[in-house]
Amino acid sequence: MARQLRVAIIGAGIGGLTAAACLRRVGVDVRIYEQARGFARLGAGIQQAPNSIRVLRALGLEPTLRALAFQPDAMSSEPVLPMSAVVTSYYLRLRVADQAGVLAKVAGILADCDISIDAVIQREADEIDSDNAAQTDLIILTHDCVESRMDAALARMQNLPTVLQNIVRIRKEELA
Repeated sequence: MARQLRVAIIGAGIGGLTAAACLRRVGVDVRIYEQARGFARLGAGIQQAPNSIRVLRALGLEPTLRALAFQPDAMSSEPVLPMSAVVTSYYLRLRVADQAGVLAKVAGILADCDISIDAVIQREADEIDSDNAAQTDLIILTHDCVESRMDAALARMQNLPTVLQNIVRIRKEELA
């Protein structure tokens, strides 16, 4: 009696799942191992070349693929929101001179631009420059605001003499 071939596939990405589907079609016992706890739509997405679509079609997966895939033509009539109108919250990191009033000036600019602060962290100075002046990072989390207001606030903050490096801005998105 012949033993059935057993194959372990490490990784349940598009390559691993396609390999498993092909092997199962010819009767191979396949086990798939994946380190992720679950599957979710992450990243920029997957672009499939014509030859890889032919493989998925041969596996009978084309109808499912078409139902799940992004169809660019379906978006042609959808209005695209300009980036300046996007509403989101932000993480900001400013490298600042460790002087009295720096936080007040930054908070004042945010208030002038109708941006509410969610949280602030400013630690003790961690660096002394060549003029013996102390520096530190100022971390600010904001509530939701309009991107154009944040752009205006960042331009004003960047021009402060106490802001020593380019400000780091990261949009915080709440994913459902």
